[in-house]
Amino acid sequence: MSNPDRGAYTPPTDAPLSFDARQPVRGARPAPMMLIVSALVLVVLVVAIVIFYRSGVHEAGGLPRPWAPRSAR
Repeated sequence: MSNPDRGAYTPPTDAPLSFDARQPVRGARPAPMMLIVSALVLVVLVVAIVIFYRSGVHEAGGLPRPWAPRSAR
């Protein structure tokens, strides 16, 4: 595969391949799936936090339980 007669800066003599990963693909752009998935995870997390915040550790319409450090009990 390597040619010892070729220098380090000699341009390649082979024909370019039909697919070059460095070139952008023309046509329809794919949906940014990672962005969509992360947005959905963020929405689910916010909804879960709101639900837990509203349910809390108290009765509906009541005040939360008072908190005191263990040393004061």
